[in-house]
Amino acid sequence: MFTGIIQDVGTITKIRKVKDGKKLTIRSALAPILHEGASIAVDGACLTVENFDEVEFTVHVIEETLLCTIVGNYKVGTKVNLEPALKVGESLDGHIVQGHVDGTATIHYRHDGREGAILDLFPPQMLLPFIAQKGSITVNGVSLTVVDLFPDDDFMLFSVALIPHTLAHSNLSDPELDEVNIEVDTVARYLDRLTSLRIPYGR
Repeated sequence: MFTGIIQDVGTITKIRKVKDGKKLTIRSALAPILHEGASIAVDGACLTVENFDEVEFTVHVIEETLLCTIVGNYKVGTKVNLEPALKVGESLDGHIVQGHVDGTATIHYRHDGREGAILDLFPPQMLLPFIAQKGSITVNGVSLTVVDLFPDDDFMLFSVALIPHTLAHSNLSDPELDEVNIEVDTVARYLDRLTSLRIPYGR
């Protein structure tokens, strides 16, 4: 489990194709504190550390993850948001994030200002029922609050606000970023599942 509070922005140093996906090597200040088998969120996608040293670590990305995230777009030099798994007793400063990316969203427009930025995002339309104004959402691994929902022609967009601290400590500051991973709020996902089943309590 994660919280959506980014602890480092790493750099992709190597990408290697393997039979069932890709292996990514990432340079990060977090590398020395990791261990083999550790979970780490890379732009919000929960991946497993295969090996590491004092400078970088390697994760294995399977085809399913490549299909539903922006990981397939990575190149050597790409900056990625990183968060190690939450340890028991640590503070939950963001919101509950599973690292199970639901899909990708396109950045429709970016409003930059002195006090931060606002991103307008096109999500997969099937995820709209799980996105609520003032609700939580994870964007490239960052815990954010939905500022607004509004229509644009035949589609619905949502916006998130980025404070200066978030811009300074994540890759969401990159003006060339045009697509991001999103994970909807876990509570919303389970509420939808329970209400759709309509199972009487106790049966």
